[in-house]
Amino acid sequence: MKLLILERKLALRLQFKREFNALVKLGSFLVVK
Repeated sequence: MKLLILERKLALRLQFKREFNALVKLGSFLVVK
């Protein structure tokens, strides 16, 4: 049971990191323009 919750938290964190990186790339791209 605890393992499932941990896996879910890890997955959410990875997804957040991916979206955050995408936002940073988009932001730097807009700044360069």
